[in-house]
Amino acid sequence: MKEIIKFSGNKDDLVWIYPKANISKDAEVIVDKDYQAILVRNGKIIPYFPGVNKAFSEKVSLFNKYINDCTIYFFNKSKDVKFHKWGTKYPIRYFDKHYQTELSMRAHGKYKVYLDNPRLFMNSFKLDSNIRIENDIKAMVIIKITEKLAKLLNLGKYNALSINAYLNEISTMIQDELNQDFEEWGFSLFNLSFTELSPLEVNEIKNECPNCQAKVNPQMKFCSNCGMSLVEVGDVDVV
Repeated sequence: MKEIIKFSGNKDDLVWIYPKANISKDAEVIVDKDYQAILVRNGKIIPYFPGVNKAFSEKVSLFNKYINDCTIYFFNKSKDVKFHKWGTKYPIRYFDKHYQTELSMRAHGKYKVYLDNPRLFMNSFKLDSNIRIENDIKAMVIIKITEKLAKLLNLGKYNALSINAYLNEISTMIQDELNQDFEEWGFSLFNLSFTELSPLEVNEIKNECPNCQAKVNPQMKFCSNCGMSLVEVGDVDVV
């Protein structure tokens, strides 16, 4: 019976390795839609099996000289994969220009991973475990998000109490920047979202007038000290 080699991992696995190193002479590799396969022998990439761009599978024959001591990697290029949750490890310290004070912000969200370039990807990560791959990517994502969000917050475009109204805008902006960085690693993110941005000092700033920093009652509509409107604070620009 002819040996058939095809992806047999879980739907959400980014990489699956065929468990046999020696392949029969008449073996065939089936590369399904949304997958790519790469055969490696003696530490070097030999052939490259492109994903099928049709609704049905395509059989790709192996050359006889490649059948011994080789490894076949299957790369999942589907976008029908699971979300990965992320969160900043430590609060991000920044200066809020609206409230003229230093604040701390935590961020949480989720994302999906897409393999743009399997060749680059396999040279960038150890592929022995999908859990290891997911953890390595998540560590990179959190570090990069922390850097880019800190830079964005310090620009002063968003204030602490109104920032959650701009989560979609911020998610798109940061995803675009991250994907420029991750291009050389062979992957990108999609459906990145910030589900929450949480200023740790929210109770303190809610009790201050953003104009004069006088103590105010959160229920007040105007500051008794300077007369500034306290309604829809996020729409007020402070020079």
